[in-house]
Amino acid sequence: MIQLMRSWLSALSNLLQFPLQWVLIIPFLLQIFGAVGLVGYLSFQSGREAVESLAIEVINQTNEVVAEHLNSYLGSPLKLTQMNADAIERGVLDVSNHAMTSHYLWDQMQAYDLTYLGMGFVDGSGYGVARFDGKTTTLEDWTGESENNIVTYTVDDQGNPTDVLGVWTWNNFTETWYTKPIEAGKPIWSIVETYLEVGDFVVFASASRPIYDSQGELLGMLAADVQLLKLSNFLENLHISQSGSVFIVEQDGRLIANSGNSAPFVVKPDRTTERLPARFSSDPLVKQVGQIIQRQQGGFQDLNQSTDFFIELEDESYFVSIRPWQSPYDIDWLVGVVVPKNEFLAEINANRRNTIALCVLALSVATGLGILTTRWIVQPILRLNQASTDMAAGNLAQVVAGSTIQELNGLTTSFNYMANQLGESFAALEANKVQLEERVTQRTTELAIAYEEITKLNQRLQAENLRMSAELTVAKQVQEMILPRPDELKAIPTLDIAGYMNPADEVGGDYYDVLVQDEIVTIGIGDVTGHGIESGLVMMMTQTAIRTLAKLRETDPVRFLNTVNATLYRNVQRMRVDRNLTLAVLNYTDGHLTVMGQHEMVLVVRANGELEKIDTLDLGMTIGLIDDIADFIAQTAVQLEPGDGVVLYTDGITEAKNNNGEFYGLERLCMVIQRYWSLDAQGIQTQVITDIRRFIGLRKVADDITLLILKQR
Repeated sequence: MIQLMRSWLSALSNLLQFPLQWVLIIPFLLQIFGAVGLVGYLSFQSGREAVESLAIEVINQTNEVVAEHLNSYLGSPLKLTQMNADAIERGVLDVSNHAMTSHYLWDQMQAYDLTYLGMGFVDGSGYGVARFDGKTTTLEDWTGESENNIVTYTVDDQGNPTDVLGVWTWNNFTETWYTKPIEAGKPIWSIVETYLEVGDFVVFASASRPIYDSQGELLGMLAADVQLLKLSNFLENLHISQSGSVFIVEQDGRLIANSGNSAPFVVKPDRTTERLPARFSSDPLVKQVGQIIQRQQGGFQDLNQSTDFFIELEDESYFVSIRPWQSPYDIDWLVGVVVPKNEFLAEINANRRNTIALCVLALSVATGLGILTTRWIVQPILRLNQASTDMAAGNLAQVVAGSTIQELNGLTTSFNYMANQLGESFAALEANKVQLEERVTQRTTELAIAYEEITKLNQRLQAENLRMSAELTVAKQVQEMILPRPDELKAIPTLDIAGYMNPADEVGGDYYDVLVQDEIVTIGIGDVTGHGIESGLVMMMTQTAIRTLAKLRETDPVRFLNTVNATLYRNVQRMRVDRNLTLAVLNYTDGHLTVMGQHEMVLVVRANGELEKIDTLDLGMTIGLIDDIADFIAQTAVQLEPGDGVVLYTDGITEAKNNNGEFYGLERLCMVIQRYWSLDAQGIQTQVITDIRRFIGLRKVADDITLLILKQR
């Protein structure tokens, strides 16, 4: 049986042996192919990154151009109505003189790109100048009579009325054009509306405001309208891409304007117009973007910050950028730019084909050269191998011919010398046996002495471990002592708060605190990297810095977090340890909650159980990593109603593992919170911690577990 196993092992060993030619040529070829392939891949990736950067730059420049145009185009009506209202209030402009004021408005229509400029008065009368088709100017003048009270005139090139175009009925007091600015009592932008005037489609926005005399008495209202269809012409003339698209939408998702041939509205059977939602646009790119945002975000209404993503349409990828644009008096639009990715990647794809061809050529040449080179190298080595085999068989008288390769020739000379010396070595071996035994005895004595020293060192290490364990216990107790007490949390009248922290076996860096200063509740939660006493010290320094700033009534988010960061950064540098932390700070007052700083997701739970997730990635930066993080700090706001609340946690919860190595995860945490949200804060906390412990089972807790529940009373 033993002989059979030896034979099997010998056969297996022979199978695992490879010829020297293979050993030389295959790694050589793999290195060549790997090097060329890696260079080609890195070139492709760097080119792709450069193209993506270029695409983002083109998109940003396009957004800036659109924003500047909107500021200019929509800023004119606001400035003009402000100027005219001031002139009326100061008595410079006499609105009772219809002829003079109408001519004054006509002059302004020649200087500004407007669709309509007019006034409506409290007695029902009014007048205005219109240019609905962008070319022909008309004059409207009406009285407060009940019927046939408005007359439309053509005007000559001096603004004087000439022919009567029509007589019809108009009532200021039933028109939102008049009533909305009067009710608001301030300048407003009226909702974008669509009309069909004299055979031309008109989509306009109206900037209107109430006007007063020098005694502050209300005279009526003043409005200036702009043609929004001209925005589509402007977007079309941007020419950012052969197959890209630019569009503008309201927060409700309805199109304001878009590039391309598709109109942002449809004509209904009654010859009125209706603006299209982006997801129903006839432009396939705009339609795809609108559908994705509707599906993933629930619509455009929550896009209050820049959003970038990719879409796929007809096997082609597109860069998509959505940027908010706002104007005074409640205009809140979004500008979308869609650019095809392939327009930037065409040259990279061509370079990739060239790289593949060069790789194949290089591999072919390397293969031929490798075969010739290995044959040149292997022949002398084979001669050496045969001579070594003969020596192993007992024939020590071996002489190997030299080689033209310098190193192999040196190896041959050394081999021949070794064969000569080997016989002499066998003779000297017996003589060295006695000396070797003496050295072994001496070495054994030295090892015994070393073992004794190691034993003493081990005893000292055990004592040191006991001392360090005591220090860690003290640090852990200090960590738990600085947490807010339950009676402090119950003393906050507007919030029901429950906090929980379970440190791991070593001292961790989890931190949370709740303090009240001038009716402002400040909540902090953080997680220091690593474990041990250094992490505990960084946590305590964080708590001290935040309480100090809150006591000093520092409310500016940038100064607040940047001061905490600078303090910890200098202390950590002085401690010479590699420690930093994620930190989120929340300020609550009278139902208004602001969030700043980078940490885990902030979970906002409404009274009906609906749950929202606030990603804090863009609200700050890791604390203690660099000395100044002011440029990275931002904040977001949440309005809480009775029964609403917030859940804060550290990654010790979401990254807790069960016996199968599975993570507890954020989704499971959210499900448990929603299931028990009807309980008070302490009840919710108890249910969550119970579920976590049930999930972990007997597995050791690897990280601090921290949970903070806030619920508005």
